[in-house]
Amino acid sequence: ANFPGTTTKLAMLSLDANVHVHLTKTGAAFSPWLYVGMGGVVEDFSNVYASIPMGLGLDIRLSPKWLLSSRAEYRLGFDDDRNDIFWASGLKLQFGPAKNKKKKPVEEPVAKDRDGDGVPDDEDPCPDEAAPPDTSGCPDSDNDGISDKDDDCPDLPGPRASKGCPDRDNDGIPDKDDDCPDEPGTRANKGCPDTDGDGIPDKDDRCPDTAGPANNYGCPEIEKKDQSILDLAVKNVQFETGLAVLLPESFEILDKVAGLMMKYPDYKIRISGHTDSIGEEPFNQRLSENRARTCADYLIARGTPPERITHQGFGESRPIADNRFQAGRDKNRRVEFELYLD
Repeated sequence: ANFPGTTTKLAMLSLDANVHVHLTKTGAAFSPWLYVGMGGVVEDFSNVYASIPMGLGLDIRLSPKWLLSSRAEYRLGFDDDRNDIFWASGLKLQFGPAKNKKKKPVEEPVAKDRDGDGVPDDEDPCPDEAAPPDTSGCPDSDNDGISDKDDDCPDLPGPRASKGCPDRDNDGIPDKDDDCPDEPGTRANKGCPDTDGDGIPDKDDRCPDTAGPANNYGCPEIEKKDQSILDLAVKNVQFETGLAVLLPESFEILDKVAGLMMKYPDYKIRISGHTDSIGEEPFNQRLSENRARTCADYLIARGTPPERITHQGFGESRPIADNRFQAGRDKNRRVEFELYLD
């Protein structure tokens, strides 16, 4: 510095640290501000003087980065005769992004929804068919909660277990595939029940409560030893001559026949009376009928339900031997017992 009226020249270096307070929002066209701080001056690189700079300023924005700036300052020195007042103006260049520049909102891409059902096409398995969102974007014509594309019966409501088809008996087999839609059954039996578990559906089983083979209609077969009882009855059931009165030796075999009726509850019994050709034909017919009825009454008395018994007389019309000989006539006088399925 060269002071007027003197020949003294000084080298001066000033360094300040100030705090600025702007009175308007950043980026305003006119921005007044205040400042205060601490500073120091070095003269001739030897003398140091401390001071407090304070003042006010005004920035006028010329562009997003350039400002015209003016300020007036009073500097309070700590030594005598070191107080100063000065005014300055100049240009300011702001670095970095302009703070007053408003960011343009980022426009989110609008998801395509061709069918307008609220489910974006990239998430909609049926993008061309409008449907409620709860069906994943696909139609559900019968409103059973299963979209038509996954529904085997799209026009009839049904549970998911049967792929959307009705299942009245709730056996997991749709009515359209169920031969017994009102009775719960197994898939192996096409939806029909099999009470006795013999593999034959009840609807085709003549003995639905008793297991038996298919070749006997689902009923138990008559055991050979039991069939032999029926064969013996033909020979051992005897009557008083010319009467329908049982002889006592007939009771044992008839009791065994009654036992068979209890063992095979699904069977019925057919009793047939026959005579030889001795005597008048009308008499023989009535005798055969009465003897068959007598045997039926005996079985009923031993606990066989009447509805499980049929009896009929054939007189001398069905001989099994030659009536010209005694041996043949003895065979022709008989009562036959046959178990059968209705």
